[in-house]
Amino acid sequence: MVNAQEYLDSNYPKGGVREAIEGEIDLSNRSLEGGLNFGGFINVHKLNFSFNEISGLGFGYGEKKLEVLDASHNRLGPTIGGYSYSLKFVNFSNNFYSKITLGMISLTHLDVSNNALTSLSIESSGNLTELKCYGNPLLTNLTLAPNLNINSFSLSDCPALSLLKPTSTTPSSPQPENSNELSNSDKISLGTGLGVGIPGLILTLIRTWYSIDEDRRWKIKRKLGFRVSELPPSQKKNMESRG
Repeated sequence: MVNAQEYLDSNYPKGGVREAIEGEIDLSNRSLEGGLNFGGFINVHKLNFSFNEISGLGFGYGEKKLEVLDASHNRLGPTIGGYSYSLKFVNFSNNFYSKITLGMISLTHLDVSNNALTSLSIESSGNLTELKCYGNPLLTNLTLAPNLNINSFSLSDCPALSLLKPTSTTPSSPQPENSNELSNSDKISLGTGLGVGIPGLILTLIRTWYSIDEDRRWKIKRKLGFRVSELPPSQKKNMESRG
């Protein structure tokens, strides 16, 4: 493994070099680990550091042209919050986030699938057209901007969230059951704001936890930092049966 910050500073030194770089920086599949701060890349439009082992992420204050960020398949978490006026496409999938709160007014596409999310808030992203947050079985609180017109909205494998219903700020036309589209008047604010209360949420979480298979529970425990076996239960049982 390679220290991520040392690799970045060595290949993209500060002092004029970073400012001159335009277009895309691709650091994917470089066996990078540790924290990473991208300050100084004021003219970069796309940044990709997917498929590494990066555990921390930071930016400066001058990355005003960055539109595409792919941070998928790393070890980022447990929480992230931030603001951006330029980002349009963000991929945080396959990490270890439990809470994400973003203020991104230009955001159109967001992928936070396969994390350990319990809360996702992007209520300032009124231009959002695609949201992927499947594979987060403990997600119970989702807040989106009002007046959204989402074309693609995936909530599969989020059983805790599926037990709750969206609310509308004004009457809207009927939506098909399990529809992935939101009308312009819909605002989703799921969780205690719907009046289900803390006891209801606790009961929902308990039901959700025991409704998913052992391997999925093993993965969630591992992401949340609990001590678990090296192998998923199914593989462990297979090895024991062969022995």
